[in-house]
Amino acid sequence: QASVEVIDTDTTESLAKRVLLEEHKLFLKVIHWFTQGRLKLEKNHAMLDGKIL
Repeated sequence: QASVEVIDTDTTESLAKRVLLEEHKLFLKVIHWFTQGRLKLEKNHAMLDGKIL
């Protein structure tokens, strides 16, 4: 997960754009971890480097 600051002047659309940008960044990291074998699904748990997420 990533944090996105909510600004007083935010609209639904402006906040959604910032959230989407962070989701895209995180998506690339997750794909990289998966292709390296660092991210796995074991016994219904997402595991990163052997630790439950």
